[in-house]
Amino acid sequence: MSKSKNKQNDIYLRPVSSQGQVTIPLVVRDKLQLAKSKSVIFDIQDDKVILRAPEYTLDDVYGILEPLGISDDEMRRIAREERMQKHLD
Repeated sequence: MSKSKNKQNDIYLRPVSSQGQVTIPLVVRDKLQLAKSKSVIFDIQDDKVILRAPEYTLDDVYGILEPLGISDDEMRRIAREERMQKHLD
């Protein structure tokens, strides 16, 4: 199996803190264009975890949908009724 000339395979070993935190190496943050407050996606595939930058942030999509015109309490009531009906079916 030959290596693609465009593919770069770099491996970085980092310790996991007692709180389960890992520092993402600067070269990886730069490659994924991760800012300090940006989120990352952990894509679990069998025995591998792929770290990706999200395509869109919450700020990118906030306000994209029209409001439903009902209150939060009404939405919760409808969701509760639908859950109860699902369990009865």
